[in-house]
Amino acid sequence: PKYVEARAVREQQFSRLATISSTSSSLKKAKGLGVGGDAKYESASFGFDTGFQDDYATMVDNDASYVEVKSQVHSYDLTIQPQAPLSQHAHARLMVAICALEQGKEDVARAAMFSFFDDYGITYISRVSIGYYAQLREMVSNEIFKTHTSNDVKAGANIGFASIFDVEASYTNGQKKSNDYEKHVRSSRAEAVGCGIWHPSSGSDDQPSMTFDEWLETCDTGNALLGQDLLPISALISPMHFPDIAAKENGVDILHR
Repeated sequence: PKYVEARAVREQQFSRLATISSTSSSLKKAKGLGVGGDAKYESASFGFDTGFQDDYATMVDNDASYVEVKSQVHSYDLTIQPQAPLSQHAHARLMVAICALEQGKEDVARAAMFSFFDDYGITYISRVSIGYYAQLREMVSNEIFKTHTSNDVKAGANIGFASIFDVEASYTNGQKKSNDYEKHVRSSRAEAVGCGIWHPSSGSDDQPSMTFDEWLETCDTGNALLGQDLLPISALISPMHFPDIAAKENGVDILHR
């Protein structure tokens, strides 16, 4: 639309997003078992499985840990420009209240505004954030913890997440951390809103790896509403939208009442 500005987000912030599950209790916590918030988040936002027994057995059998990165990926913002004109109907409804104030009929003005609020609400959306929800889940050999700290492992997973979902992020010593981490990855799967499960690498024959292009073919859309900014409806009653009233004596005061 003419008065909507789109602005891409150039760099994502991925700090401390990764979680490591290397014991029974840590795996339960990561999956949200007994922790209502995490369980709700996974089922509502992603629909990931919670096959705890299978995952724990896999960790034990392979002397491995699970590393997960879950995040919102903020792609762009849509912002309504301040000079965007009001619709003809909304402008006319607000004029009823403004004219009543000019004539000193405050009760009429108040009734007109309450009627306006009933139809339009008391706020309007000035900006929305668009992107998608995504998760990377990888099984890594426990050998990595002999030479690297858990923070190094998490950093490597975060870098891999940024690479897989093609988003820009900055890290200190990022390439080395990523290379060291990738050497210890046994299997990997990624998932995003609107897409199926992606296995960029796999440790089993019955679960072949997929190319990025093959995975993209499963995606209907990656877009999701991540957030929004609200402004009070009263912000629309301004000299910009009612210049004729503002030009009158005491007009600005009337608009600000």
